[in-house]
Amino acid sequence: MERREFIDITSKTICACSLGVTGILLKGCSDNDSMPVEPQGLEITFDLNEEGFQDLKVNGGSIVTPSNELESKGLLLYRNNEIISAYANRCTHASYKLTPFNDSGLSFCVGHGAQFNTEGVPVTGPATRNLREFETLLEDDILTVFG
Repeated sequence: MERREFIDITSKTICACSLGVTGILLKGCSDNDSMPVEPQGLEITFDLNEEGFQDLKVNGGSIVTPSNELESKGLLLYRNNEIISAYANRCTHASYKLTPFNDSGLSFCVGHGAQFNTEGVPVTGPATRNLREFETLLEDDILTVFG
């Protein structure tokens, strides 16, 4: 193999490998479903008497629901007096799941540690955008979340 042929083959190989690595680096910390689908006209109900939802019967209670029709990663729910707020359970930085709100009123991203307050606003990075919020209606112990 001549020197010129060697350089030609080697540089093409390096370029091909670089494209693959660049794709991985550009993906960064995002995941495949980082763009949530915007549901239209859907609603789901939760009975606060059911197992797993009873924390929402007390002021300051918070839970994370399983995956559902409104949000593939579930919903982050928080009770403030007679209102229950519902947020997408995905960090706005890289779509990692979140923890329920703690006694200090903070929810943490399990991936990079971003913190959100009970209004869905990021208080520490790397997240900079508010959590996606859903409309809710609480009647007795039945919570309806609208999407």
